[in-house]
Amino acid sequence: MKKKTIEKLLEQAVSEGIIEIQCPKCGAIITSEPDAEELFCQECERATMKNPLVELGLIYRASLRKSLLLKALGDLS
Repeated sequence: MKKKTIEKLLEQAVSEGIIEIQCPKCGAIITSEPDAEELFCQECERATMKNPLVELGLIYRASLRKSLLLKALGDLS
């Protein structure tokens, strides 16, 4: 994936709380939460790609973020 695309996705994730990326199968625009592991295309009616921000480790996936939070809360008690 191109550096410009990654930069655009990061900017969207931070400023808008969503990402928009083109489906590699049909070309439709996929709108998703930044921490989604797989990106679901409404047109294809299935997950068509992995989230590049999660795959590159730039954003923690939701399940990992939850477990880290629970661990931190447990360490406080």
